[in-house]
Amino acid sequence: MRAGVIVGLLVEKGVVLARVMDRPTAVAGGELGSRLERVSGSVAAAARRLFPAREVTLSLALGELVGKGTAAQKTDAPSRTFEARLARRFPGVGENNVLVWPELYGLATVPACYSLLDPGYQEEAQVSRYATWVGGALLACGVAATAAAFWQYLDWQQTQAAFASRNAKLDADYASVKQKLPSPEQLAALQQRQNKLPGETDFRVDAFLAWVSRLTPEGALIRSLGVTGDAAPTAPDQPASTPSAPLAPVVTIEWEVQGDYAGVEQLTADLLLKLGARTHLSNSKLEYKPGGNARFTTVLAPLAGAFKE
Repeated sequence: MRAGVIVGLLVEKGVVLARVMDRPTAVAGGELGSRLERVSGSVAAAARRLFPAREVTLSLALGELVGKGTAAQKTDAPSRTFEARLARRFPGVGENNVLVWPELYGLATVPACYSLLDPGYQEEAQVSRYATWVGGALLACGVAATAAAFWQYLDWQQTQAAFASRNAKLDADYASVKQKLPSPEQLAALQQRQNKLPGETDFRVDAFLAWVSRLTPEGALIRSLGVTGDAAPTAPDQPASTPSAPLAPVVTIEWEVQGDYAGVEQLTADLLLKLGARTHLSNSKLEYKPGGNARFTTVLAPLAGAFKE
């Protein structure tokens, strides 16, 4: 009996087969004895019912045997009391709970050989707990990987759209440039004309144009200038049949001259004199209309090596 409770247990090989409890209202007098007889009789009846052919021995444990002790014992050695042992073995569990339900708390002291659990059950249970955490971590990683893949897919779509737009712009620019390029026929004609022109070391167009611009006097304006390679005029002292005569370009220049006839005639005469110093003049024509501007046209061929630089 402990804390006003009488507990009767029928134990077979560490297993509680029957349990009887009673709470006497008084410890003194005959009530305690009658309550003990009632509990022991109930336990004995359960034993005869479960083991009819066996002899059952009843053991009685009073409070002194389970740790009630005397006042001196509680004062001098409290660590040896049953309550202290329970407190150390089951921290946080009420003292009465262990005494009322000993078959539950007694499992902690049952040897492993009496365990009904399968071998490795504890390891399996531990692995199951670990698997829960590992599975959760893998699930979180999977969700993160899926989100990252989705973001990469969106970024790839944006990149693809930007690339398609840029490619379309490049195609449009290419088509526009292609329209401005000369056709194969034009390239062939240009190549044919280039073959008729002297090498660039013999005639530089920029040098010739700069020279003509410096020669053009005030009151005169160049209206047109054309360069062809259809003829090979030569200098006056060089026969046309000479094999080494370089192929020279033919230049046609048209000026617009302001002034009266006398002034226009003097201006064009001076211009012809200057042009003849470095070119061969083949045809010149002056058209004059009273009250209007005169037009002076000349066809010339630069002398070989005159405009190398």
